[in-house]
Amino acid sequence: MNKLLIIVILMLLALSLFTGCSEKPAVPPEENVQSGESDDFVLEDLDGNFLSVSDFKGKVVVLNFWASWCPPCRQEMPDLDELDKEFKEGGDVVLLTVNLTDGQRETREAARDYIEENGFGFVVLLDERGELAAQYRINAIPQTFILDRNGEISDSLIGATTKDVILDKVSAVK
Repeated sequence: MNKLLIIVILMLLALSLFTGCSEKPAVPPEENVQSGESDDFVLEDLDGNFLSVSDFKGKVVVLNFWASWCPPCRQEMPDLDELDKEFKEGGDVVLLTVNLTDGQRETREAARDYIEENGFGFVVLLDERGELAAQYRINAIPQTFILDRNGEISDSLIGATTKDVILDKVSAVK
């Protein structure tokens, strides 16, 4: 019986390592991507528009990487939606969410369905080739980056976060 329990525990541990989802609390940027200039990118959104981070130069950008199959990502989505509404009212901060649309585990349709089913109104960019995820060294999701008005990474978080944590990080950049 003990051998079976050990095998099950090891299998669960291995599965958790390969899901790409992080249950860990948010961590400071020095343990993730280093602060500094963020390269520009162009991605398509769910409506077929192409957006770039440089389109938002002069604004603080909250950049969140996620997938619909990720429980911690799903956990933070209502807070992100509330933030998006507040940011749209203020006009000086923008939320961009980046869906890791690999075409297998996550598809454009799965992302769209999840957003529509929950009535979320934030921008969803599709990283279909994984290029932006590679650029930001995404190895677990969700991950959130705060870009200052010059497009430089000022802070980052790994794991599900909350509205209050992001507001604190944004306030520090303003």
